[in-house]
Amino acid sequence: MELGESRREVDVTQLYRNAPVGLFQTDVEGRCVAANPRALDLFGRDAAQAHGNGWQGRIHPDDVERVLLAWRRAAKAGHAFALELRFLVPGGGERWVELAASPLADEAGALTGHAVALVDLTTRRENEEDERRSQKLEAVGTLAGGVAHDFNNILQALLGHAEYLNEDVGLDGDAKTAASQIVKGARRGSELVRNLLAFAGRNNGRRVPCSLVDLVHESVGRLRSRTPENVELRVSIPQQISPALADPVQVEQVLVHLCANARQALPSGRGVIDIALEEVSLEQDSTEGTLANLLPGSYAKLVVSDTGAGMDRQTLAQIFEPFFSTKPAPRGTGLGLSTVQGIVASHGGTIEVSSHPGEGTTFTIHLPLQPELAPARGVQVMDEPSPTESVAAKVLLIDDEEPILRVVQRGLERLGYEVSTFTNGGDAIEAFRKEPSAFDIIITDQVMPNLTGLALARGLHSIRSDVPIILCTGHENAARPEEAHAVGVTAVVFKPLAIRELADTIQRQLAPRGS
Repeated sequence: MELGESRREVDVTQLYRNAPVGLFQTDVEGRCVAANPRALDLFGRDAAQAHGNGWQGRIHPDDVERVLLAWRRAAKAGHAFALELRFLVPGGGERWVELAASPLADEAGALTGHAVALVDLTTRRENEEDERRSQKLEAVGTLAGGVAHDFNNILQALLGHAEYLNEDVGLDGDAKTAASQIVKGARRGSELVRNLLAFAGRNNGRRVPCSLVDLVHESVGRLRSRTPENVELRVSIPQQISPALADPVQVEQVLVHLCANARQALPSGRGVIDIALEEVSLEQDSTEGTLANLLPGSYAKLVVSDTGAGMDRQTLAQIFEPFFSTKPAPRGTGLGLSTVQGIVASHGGTIEVSSHPGEGTTFTIHLPLQPELAPARGVQVMDEPSPTESVAAKVLLIDDEEPILRVVQRGLERLGYEVSTFTNGGDAIEAFRKEPSAFDIIITDQVMPNLTGLALARGLHSIRSDVPIILCTGHENAARPEEAHAVGVTAVVFKPLAIRELADTIQRQLAPRGS
């Protein structure tokens, strides 16, 4: 019997020492009198430091009053209590824990203290935050996808009418300036929609094998022209790394957003921005943090850092939130870094940020490389297509929005095209079936009631397979390239676009036939 009691005491002692939860005992005033190793680990203190009120020094300042009030009430009533709080982590950061305390009493029933259990909730909290952010991202994505088509149609009409006014030789200087501002506003609105779609992962762009070395070099060249003289732009890029399957426009957008963010963070507009690119290899056992989500293999490591003001922990925790901005309106939409994160994630990569007040900020991006791809050289990212000389052609134009039809028809006719318009895809097919040789090229919207642009293209292509078909859409994911090509689409353009940009696309589609 004595041996059994002794063994039981050993078991309890081992349980106390090796428990995966923190266990400690306090006196009536909440002073620590004993603690197991896990509790000391959660406190971030050794036994001597945690003794007495020492453990309370690790409680987050914002939680101290709430914890002590709950403790006093429980001690007075002699009942158990539980709450969630944060402990400060040595070296920075915080840890969420659940604290559950039960009263201890002597033989007379008088309160002598509390037996306390601590459970680390940090991982659960992080998972909940990830889930909350995922739901928010999905909600924004649904909203963006829903409004992209209608909003871009509105912008298309605005852009077309503003261009018409801008080219009217009878307008005075002030009127032309006003028309130019409308054009800029329409383009900015379109960029906002693209940013929303990119942030929400609804805009995967057009992926091609490309050299990130060439792309970063070209992007930096454009960035230098926008960088003030009192900002030093330092670049470290190797001669060659493995190619990536990426959208060059979106990758440049990432770099532009990060550098703009860095430039605005520099005190008094003076300082240094560093851009570095290298190829790294991630092994199965070498990944940590967000890199743990990446498969082993070759990655491009892109680092953008600045000597700016830096950020505190609270700001750092919010920088990727949609519509969060430290800049006053209208300088900041709060979508820049959200867009960056969305683009990086859609490319299968990760982004990390480190910053402290007064010590600048560093963004580190890892993008997967594909050494087996043939390296693409001289990747060109164009802001606008080069204008070409118009050649008269007969255009079949289909869009369910009457204002879009009228503004595009007027713009093309001013450039010498003969345009026939339809708001109904079925009517357009019947007209084309009657006279398939009467049209040189077809332009159709993608999102229309009853008959989508792809379905319409399939019908028109079955009647005459050599006619070029241009598909207009509000965002890149509306039609996959292989799907569009299979039904006869020869080019895809994105709303809103200038009439001359559309005319340029028309001429490129007709060029083989006219050469």
